[in-house]
Formats: sequence, structure tokens, C-alpha cells
Amino acid sequence: MKFCSVDGFRLAGSISVAAVCGALFWSSCAAAPPSEPARNIDTLTILHTNDMHAQLLPDDKGRGGWAAIASVIKARKQSRPDVLALDAGDMTQGTPVSSIFYGRPIFQVMNASGYDFAVLGNHEFDNGTSRIREFREIADFPLLSANVLEHGELVADAPTALVDVDGVRVGIIGITTRDSIHQEGLSFLTPEQVVARYVPELDERAHLIVVLSHLGHERERKLALASEGIDVIVGGHTNAKLEAPVKVGNTWIAQAGPRGRLLGELNLTLDLETEEILSVEGRLIPIPAPGSTPDPETLAIIQEWEGRVAGTMNVKIGYNPKEQSISTLKQNIERVWLATYRTDFAHQNPGGTRAYLPAGDILVRHIWNAMPFDNTLAVVDLTAEEIRTLMPDAAFDEPKQHYTVITNSYAGERMRERFNLPPERIHPIDTAWREPILDYVRKHGHLDPD
Repeated sequence: MKFCSVDGFRLAGSISVAAVCGALFWSSCAAAPPSEPARNIDTLTILHTNDMHAQLLPDDKGRGGWAAIASVIKARKQSRPDVLALDAGDMTQGTPVSSIFYGRPIFQVMNASGYDFAVLGNHEFDNGTSRIREFREIADFPLLSANVLEHGELVADAPTALVDVDGVRVGIIGITTRDSIHQEGLSFLTPEQVVARYVPELDERAHLIVVLSHLGHERERKLALASEGIDVIVGGHTNAKLEAPVKVGNTWIAQAGPRGRLLGELNLTLDLETEEILSVEGRLIPIPAPGSTPDPETLAIIQEWEGRVAGTMNVKIGYNPKEQSISTLKQNIERVWLATYRTDFAHQNPGGTRAYLPAGDILVRHIWNAMPFDNTLAVVDLTAEEIRTLMPDAAFDEPKQHYTVITNSYAGERMRERFNLPPERIHPIDTAWREPILDYVRKHGHLDPD
């Protein structure tokens, strides 16, 4: 496989793709000698993941695991040359290893797993762009994003890439959602602006245009209808599980669901002369795939990093008699906060609780998986009207000018912005948001305040 990045990308050592791209491109794509028949029909397989959220290990039901994904990617690449492996963002944030080590181990795991490109997701920005610079140094593959700028400069390795996959030239455009990214100094181009700018550049040299998107499925559908020249969107952000690719306008869209429980496979047949897609077949491969074994190289890296946190994370602190869904767990988190801080209300923002609580022993790891972010707590003073916008079903026992709400620091900051709150109405608490939950389980042996 040969890589050509539109704006350049570092290879191993100090060689720039920009310097060698022309030589690679023309040596691999020049017309065949007259004595050889022209090759007009070719195939391409795209293997793709999205919203992995650092799920290195299989879950409690045995689903997923990055070493199992690596096994499929590597086996497929060893058996045929026309395979491209992509990730559609949110690689980090979701497990203790990622939270404690700021996402760095994830890119070592992905290096071993056989990925070719990834797009930056919004959660790659959770610890600032300095961390993204570290991710770029660790990753052996380009991290793309064409629309996120910091003081006018790209945050990613490159906005786009051009890659030759066994004779099929694929142009890839990375696009990142601006949802939940609140870092100062960043600006965002619209997805439509990005496509209008880069599709014509890539189309001159590519047989196929792929948008590697962390926008979310509905936004990807809108982009497909509003833009010309996109052949395929490999998507992420909304955890959509598309059993088969869907065609929107002239664009095929695929997304594989979250946390690596499924691996997307998209098989394309193309006429290279007309650049027409002749056939599209797609499916979701359950992970672990039947008959496969975890990739040893990837598994060794995972075990090394997981071993560093096992002594503190794999500690039993209670028992959960039946599985708690994310919505039930969210409510129980709010109940514990409310009882601990004795406020009028408690509020955990949608998306704040990231995993369900399985039945059986409660480990410290389970609480971290559900509450992976580096949030603290805050008490916010809100009016009844403001509270109703957050909690439409809120009941008020007595009239007050302001009611107290215990929440996490991220949600508190969003309340400040939304309601233009003065500083005196926000009271930070220098305690990690998960600590009251851990303390409650240690004391009571369960997490069911009712």
C-alpha cells in the first residue's frame, strides 16, 4: 500500500510523503505496457471501526476487544492486498487506561492493529490539543481532520490523504464534529466547506472519494445530500449500528456501532476507467469473529497497559444483583450526589454516563468505565425556569429565588454558558465526580439508593 497525503505526512524517519508522493503515484499508477491488458475493474475492502472509546478488553459479555479486531484486520490484509482499515474517531476516553494515561496507550494499540487512517473525534480533544500532538507522534498512521483549526493552523496531521490500495486510488477527507469541543483558540469549517474545497483536488487523482467522518449519522446524511462527489462516508460519533451500508443521494454511508463489538466491512467493485461503483456489499462482523484468536502482538501491548491499573481497578467494592442500564445508572448517580451534598436537585448531563453497570461484582473499574472523564463536581444556583429547561419533570417543594443543583464540572460550565450565570452562582467542589459513587458502594455494598 502506498500513501500520498495532499498536504504531506511524516513517514517513519524523516521522509515526507509530499517529497515522495509523486514518485509513488506515478510508479504505481502509470498505464500498463501495451502488451498487457488494461485493468479496468478492481475491488476494495474497507474495514472500519468508530467510537471505540478505549475499549481495549472484551466487555463482561465477551464482546469486542481490540486484539480481536486486530486479528481480523491483519488476517484480511495477509490474505488479500485490497484492504484499507479506517477508524472514524473517538478512539480515546472510556476506560481507566485511557483516562489515567491521557489516551496515549490507545495509539500504541492501534499501531499494532493494522490501521491505515483515523479521523480525530471530539473526545480526542478532551485534554487539549497538546495531547493531540502527542497522539500524532505516537501514531504510525495519519490522524486526519480538515475542518478543525487552532489559531488558523490544522490540528491534525493533514486534512486529506491519497492512498493507492492495490491499484485503486482512494482520496480520504477527515471531518470532525464541533459538538462538545469547547477549547479556546479553535475554529471550525463547515463540512460542506471542506467537501467543496477538497473533493475537486482529490478527484483529479482518485478513483474513489471517502469522507472519514466523526459527524454523526444524521449529519452525515445531510452532508451527502448537500454535497457532490462523495462516494462513501465512513462515519462515527452517534454510535449508529448500520447492519448494511445505506445509500443517500449518490453516497454510500457505513457505521459500525460503538466500543468495538462489531467491525464494519464494506466491499466495493469499481470501474477504474469510469470511476463508477459497480457493486456495494457491507456487513458487520461480530467481535470476536467466529474461529479467530486475539492478535498476539496487540494483546501483549494491551496486557502491559492494563497491568499497570489492575491493582487499583480490578478491586471488588460491592455487588449488583441485576444489570443497570445507562439510564438507570445515571439516575442512581444523581441520587447518590443528591444524598451526599443535600442539594435541591442533581443533574448528570446526557452523555455523562458512558457505560452500563453489569450484574455481579462491582469493581472500581466499572465505575470508571461509566464515568471516565476527568470531571470534578459543582453546585450551581438556578432559577425554577432554568431548571425546567434541563429537567422538564422537576418538582418544586417550595418557591425559592434559586435552587441548588449538584452536577459535574463539565455540565456546570455548560449551564454557565447557556444561562449566562455570574460567578457567584457556581460553587466548584474539588472532588472527582466519581468519588461519591465509589464511597457509596464501598459503604453500602451496592449502587441502588432506593
